[in-house]
Amino acid sequence: MNWEIEIEKSREKIENAFIDYRTGLLTKSTCHGVADNCLHVSHKMLVHRSQPNLFVQTMRFTWTGFHLHEVDISINPPAPKSSIKKVKTTEETEEFTYRIASGLYAAIITEIIPDSFSLKGDEKTKLLSQKIVFGMAKTSEAALEVARKNMKTAQKQSDLKLIEDHERAWKDLLHTGIHLDPNDPDPHHIIPRAQLVNSTVHSIMAVTASKTQTQALGADYQLVPNSPIMTPDYCYNGVATLHSNSLWKDVQTIDEAFALRDTWQLTLKNHGCDGLVYAGAEGLLQAMVLSFAGLQFTSEHLALGTDPEVLHNEIGLSNIRYKNSSIDIYLIKEDDVELPEIHVTARKLTKFAEKIYACEAGCMLQIEPM
Repeated sequence: MNWEIEIEKSREKIENAFIDYRTGLLTKSTCHGVADNCLHVSHKMLVHRSQPNLFVQTMRFTWTGFHLHEVDISINPPAPKSSIKKVKTTEETEEFTYRIASGLYAAIITEIIPDSFSLKGDEKTKLLSQKIVFGMAKTSEAALEVARKNMKTAQKQSDLKLIEDHERAWKDLLHTGIHLDPNDPDPHHIIPRAQLVNSTVHSIMAVTASKTQTQALGADYQLVPNSPIMTPDYCYNGVATLHSNSLWKDVQTIDEAFALRDTWQLTLKNHGCDGLVYAGAEGLLQAMVLSFAGLQFTSEHLALGTDPEVLHNEIGLSNIRYKNSSIDIYLIKEDDVELPEIHVTARKLTKFAEKIYACEAGCMLQIEPM
């Protein structure tokens, strides 16, 4: 929700916005010039990772210089669309409903924040926060009941606790990943830039439901040794996706994010990764990591099917789950060496972990236990 801020005596403002891919937090940072000082406004927004019906936003006003001033601040939230009907206002909340489709209604409940306040001359900082919850049902009345229940649950926790839980859920989700040199040393751009990979992963994870919620991945699967995440047989059996410009891209809208996710899911399902895709966000992410360098698991081994031209780059694939172990694969290249060395390490995750061995292509030479 984009709050419009008006600050008395403000002469100019400088603003920017960014997404923290590690925490899923969107931050808008604005400096309002007031006299000889800057009133910095940090506006943070998130859709809670483990409570997807909850939206939290905070706004902190802070003087960055030594001289404090007394100013009046007005906050103008965007007006709701004409299809959204306000049905009730209390001292703490406002309630809205709207019809999504025939036989499906949504309700929104927002905490009320002050539309204006003063920052006194002796106040260095001030914090505002707001929770917004959603509910859906077959009738507007039932949707409101769902939303009220969600708000009651959300208000039992502080905003700080909710943000911490959200960040922890993102950390648990990002259990595996792709590591590239952020300086983009590849002059031929055979592989996508690190920023593009980060942006793609974040966009897809943001619109994909997690089936483990806030629980750590390892804990959820300790009693499920045959989980597709722990034993992703026959994924990935296609050409490495690092060559595909249509799969790694920046998206600008929520519709583009959903479309990109659907493209990824279809691609991965067509190349042996059905089990991982159906395992939710965690499985989809692991399948994306496997596909990046053309890694393929079979019932007996893991093969790295990367093209020779790609081996001139440094690539890392971390925390890949297989046979209840976690495997790290890093291609590390020295400046005076044409091809990188491949480093593989493994650690057991559960009591079901099997013995894993490593060898060079064809396993014709020495086989090393891991």
